[in-house]
Formats: sequence, C-alpha cells, structure tokens
Amino acid sequence: MEFEGLEALPRLAWCVRLRRRGAVRVLHGADVETGDGWFCEGAWSGEFAEAGFESASLMGSGGKLGERGLLLASPSHTMERLYVLRCGDEILASNSCAFLLAQAGDGPDPGYLFYSADLASVIHGIDRYVQTVPTRSGRRIRMYCYCNLLIGPDLRLFECRKPAVRAFADFADYKRFLDATVTAIAANATDPRRKVRYAPVVTISTGYDSPATAVLARAVGCAEAVTFRRSRAKADGDRDDCGAGIGAILGLRVAVYDRLDYLTQTGFPEAEGGISEFLSLAPALDRRLLFTGFNGTIWERCRKPDVVLRRTVDSGNNLGELRLRKGFVHVAVPYLGCASYPSIYRISNSEEMRPWMLGCRYDKPIPRRIAEEAGVPREMFGMEKKAAAVAAHLEGFDRVMTGESFQDFARFVEARQTVGLALRIWADHARRELALLWNRMTAVAPKRLAKLLALPVTPAFIPRPGSWGAYTLLFHWSMAKLLPRYAVRAAQAEATPAGLRLGTRLLGAVHARVAMAGKH
Repeated sequence: MEFEGLEALPRLAWCVRLRRRGAVRVLHGADVETGDGWFCEGAWSGEFAEAGFESASLMGSGGKLGERGLLLASPSHTMERLYVLRCGDEILASNSCAFLLAQAGDGPDPGYLFYSADLASVIHGIDRYVQTVPTRSGRRIRMYCYCNLLIGPDLRLFECRKPAVRAFADFADYKRFLDATVTAIAANATDPRRKVRYAPVVTISTGYDSPATAVLARAVGCAEAVTFRRSRAKADGDRDDCGAGIGAILGLRVAVYDRLDYLTQTGFPEAEGGISEFLSLAPALDRRLLFTGFNGTIWERCRKPDVVLRRTVDSGNNLGELRLRKGFVHVAVPYLGCASYPSIYRISNSEEMRPWMLGCRYDKPIPRRIAEEAGVPREMFGMEKKAAAVAAHLEGFDRVMTGESFQDFARFVEARQTVGLALRIWADHARRELALLWNRMTAVAPKRLAKLLALPVTPAFIPRPGSWGAYTLLFHWSMAKLLPRYAVRAAQAEATPAGLRLGTRLLGAVHARVAMAGKH
C-alpha cells in the first residue's frame, strides 16, 4: 500500500486507487492516520495502535490491506458513506463523492435530478436506500453505508454488515455500554501516537438527545459546548432553543451561536456543507471531537423496533465535506449500539423506565433519565419538538444562502433551464406530492397496508413547487464548486507518479527542481 499525503487536500479526505492484482495507492489529506498496510480518519472504540477500526464503533472511515484484499470500513452511522467507482481495470474508492469524481475525471450527470433525494433515501434504512447514482460519462457510483467492504485482488466486491452488538438487558446495562464506548472513542481520539489529537466539544439544546449526549461527553473530560439561540421560526415567531442553561448545570463552557451566523462567510460555504446550520459552528470545529445527538429517533419510546436503522429526517447527512475540510471527528452518540435497537426499544418501554415517561408522542425516557440523574431539571428539556435545522424549501433560498452563493446558484440554475429539464422537474415534483399524500394516508390507515403494497415511504420533508426546481440542482452546483478543490490535487498526483512511491517530501523536491529549471 502506497501513501501520499498532501497538505492542500481537505484534512480527512482520502481516495484509493486499486488496479487488478496491482498496487494500492492512497491519496489523502494531512490528518489521515496511516500505518503498516492501513489508513483511517476518525476515531473508534478500540486501541489506536491495534488499528482494529473495522470491528469497532468507527466514527470515520478507513481501509486495511490483508490476504483477501483491501477491506474498507464505513462509519458506524448512516450520515456518511463510502463511494466506489469502477473504471475499466481499476477501482476508485473514497470518503468524498467529489474526490472520487475528480480522480475519475468525471462529474455528475447534468440531466439527472435525483441526487439529493437518492442521498437522503438512507433514512428508510440500510436495506432500502438508493445504492447507485449515475455520472456524466454514463458510469455508476456505488454507495456503501454502515458496512465493511472487501475488494479482492480481482476487484470483486463483497459487502459485509457491521459486527453485531449484543442485546442490552436493562437501562443500567445499556448505560454502561454507552459510557464504555464513549470512553474508548475519546481515548482513541487523544492517543499520543496520533498525528492529531482531538479535544472534545458537544452540541447542546433544549431537546432530548443533546443534553443526554452532553452528560456522556462530560464524563470523558468534555468541558465545552456549542448551542444555537433559537430553533427555526414558526407562526408564533422564533423559539428559544438555547442550551446554555443546561450546559451551566453540567459545568460546561457554552458558546452561543445563531443558526444563520454563516451568512457572513465568503467562498460559497453551502457548497461543502449543504444549506446547514452547522456551517455557523465551523469556526469552533477545527480538529475537534464533536459529540452530537443525531438520530435520537433510536431513543423514541413510541417507535416500533426497527433493525434496519430507519430515521425520520436526513439531518446530519450534509456534514461530510465540511467535516473533511475542518478535520473534526463526528461522534453521533445515539448510533452507538444502534444495531441492537429492538432491545433499546424494549428498555424504553419497560416498567423500570416508567418514572421517566411523559406519556405523549414526543417521549424518550432513556435520554430523560440520563439527563435528570445528572441534575438537569425535567422542565428544562424535551418538553416539545423543535427544529434548528435550516430548511431552504420552507425559509427561502435567498434567506438561507449567503448573497454571493445565492447569486451564483441562481446563475447556475438559469444557465441550465430548458423545457425538457423543466418538465422533468415538475414530473418529479408531482411524483413526490403523490408520495407525500400516500404518506399522510398511511399515517392514519393501518401500517400493514403499506407493507402489503410495498410502497415506498418518502421523507416528510417535501419542497414547495416554487423552490423544487432549484433544489434538484443544488447537488450539481455543489459539485461544480468542490471538484476543482480535488481535481487540482488529482492532476498534480497524476503528473508526478514518482511522488506516489517516494512520498510527500520527494514530491516537493521534484516540484522545486522543476520550478528552478523553468526559471533558467
């Protein structure tokens, strides 16, 4: 396995190139950890020196070369994935779709309108998400989520589920597991043998999931938190969602942000982080171990057991490129042990948890017990469902994009407007409206009917007609901005193959000599 690290690449990005029975070459950012036959970005619940990330709770991704071939490990959550593209007699694989396309000299299909919907489809579960998307040249990118992927010497692909986690007996057993796993990940992230060690920080709000996450993070030395002042406005105005009071009770230093603070940034921030409130937190995330409560659906008492990791919304799915550039490790705590969801559901509805049940639809006794037993008063959190996520289709693209980005995006959309494209956009919108109608009907009708007819259930988040045409092209615009970031590095690496074999220092020396020769 041959490595080349480039400072100019996003810190945690990597792309592997495999030839049939040939060398395995890895081009990567400066913070990707490398060892004898392995590489990894992120942290996992195991000893760093042993590099056993493929069999642990992995908050990141990596690869390991063995006798059977190259084993790639995706994150142990469903917000990011591995991207794989077959190019003749070689395979490219990456933790970044843009990096993969740049290395392949390809791009998104300009006539394909469903990239955003396909990426969001993972909320239906790891056995129902869209697994391939097309490229401009007619090839298809294969996406792998919550799994390990073996690429054999003959370039055959074998997908394996993540190792199973035992069923939990009761709340105390589950809580011990969470404590032990968070402790192991934090120890891995701060191991002195690392290139980069990550100081912890946690998000906190007045919901259920982040206060419980903050309690767990505090136990491993986390002393800092970030929060938003308000959630998304509703008819009655902005709603207070600030977790500073909860943070103070837990002894955390809390930095308060507005969810739209990123509107003052330059350089098209929405291209790498989607239109997301997390762009506002970017200044606080450099090389941090970020604990969040994403996918707290796992803790809902009223949701039936689901072994395929179904979610209700796709929030958190758009953090990938921002994370790779800023170099932070994302630890989504509710995902820890999530493959044992039936036992978590059973605990949520057990008699021992009754004192922490509210008896309503928005009811999560597990995180409530964790937070209340740490001293957080009941009335301070989890009283009503709020949403801090930025929603362009509800708030308006012109209000949630920087002026520079919105004008550039508007020009991008206008340049691609044709009658054929408009017809495809409206046809897709009509399909989605019908799917939404079905979704509403099945919310009242027996769920067995939906299963019997095997009709897909779409996300509740359906854009309005006036904004849907723009939304379908957001992925294309983002790739147009991101591809040059990676294409320059790909061209540089391709122009100096010797650098791949001899390492980054020799590559720099070669460039210096070429530059001197040009002067003379």
